[in-house]
Amino acid sequence: MSLKDEIDDHRSCRACFCFETSYAALMHTVLLAKEDVTGGKSYAMCRLVDSKHIELYIDAEDTHALRAALNSWLRLFSVAAEMCDLAEEQR
Repeated sequence: MSLKDEIDDHRSCRACFCFETSYAALMHTVLLAKEDVTGGKSYAMCRLVDSKHIELYIDAEDTHALRAALNSWLRLFSVAAEMCDLAEEQR
């Protein structure tokens, strides 16, 4: 492995979150359409673990791209949860 390859390996930044919510399946369906919406420097993936848990994985080229992707995705999760709560209250 060349020095450039070693540097590139260390430049990749990753984050993983697990969210617990009673709306996991609905939120997963909504957020699935947004995968990879963050652009070319980062990639995001949502995975439904079970009826109450969603995992979010973000892989980015550098810390700046990771920060931007985290801002976007954590906000998406927050808005999705708020809309599920609001819909539940309207029932």
